[in-house]
Amino acid sequence: MCVYRPASNVQSWTRGRYQCLCRKGYYSKNDDGVFNGSLIEVAWLEQKENISNAWDELFTCKRCAPGCDVCRDEAPCLAEYKWPFRLTLLSISVFCVMCTVALNVYMFKHRKLKVFKVASPIFLSITLFGCATMYLEMAAIFPILDQYSCIATKWSRHLGFCITYTALLMKTWRVSLTYRVKSAHKVKLTDKQLLQWMVPILLIMLIYLGTWTFSDTPNAEEIVDNQGLKFKQCVYNWWDHSLAIGILGLTFIFFVFERLQCGTTQRICTG
Repeated sequence: MCVYRPASNVQSWTRGRYQCLCRKGYYSKNDDGVFNGSLIEVAWLEQKENISNAWDELFTCKRCAPGCDVCRDEAPCLAEYKWPFRLTLLSISVFCVMCTVALNVYMFKHRKLKVFKVASPIFLSITLFGCATMYLEMAAIFPILDQYSCIATKWSRHLGFCITYTALLMKTWRVSLTYRVKSAHKVKLTDKQLLQWMVPILLIMLIYLGTWTFSDTPNAEEIVDNQGLKFKQCVYNWWDHSLAIGILGLTFIFFVFERLQCGTTQRICTG
């Protein structure tokens, strides 16, 4: 980018009366990226006549390192990823997903066994599916973090948690009703009935995540470390905090409910 600099005593255009600057995102090792117009013209003529290489060596702007808006040299602006550590975490996550899928296949293949049949194969599969969804959180932010990665991270983490614990809650609720009813007739809650109760809970989570995604799309923000290098991290705002408080509250309620249910079952079985 060149800017004309007219002389104070000359009104007309004068050759060489301009300065050239490197564009934003580029730098030059000479003169801080500011070039005199007269020297540029001389270097260009020498380049055309093959007299000198000053044009390529002195008057060329180079692109800054990735992540740099303005720079003076080739120094990096982005923090370097520790790829061995990231690959290790990714491998563990993928291994957990594969183990979860393998368990699901094994359980489905032997679903007629008494231990699986009593525990409800459908809800065991749903629980394992939710666990696999949560394990995919690490894969969502690999290899780099951007807006779509942040969206996938929020959905995989929270939706997987909701699927897993809702399935466990339904199973526990069935056991609770079975032991609490004092009628002579056995209360039988089918898997279909429990699934009908489970759908509204999942629907609420889907509406929450969908509203979050479209109204305040999760994005990656740049953060500067102690060395002045930038790295990206998903934005955390009141959507995250509200959901975290809700999950903690539900987890506490679920824990208390489980403890009470265990006590009730033990009293009935020993009574």
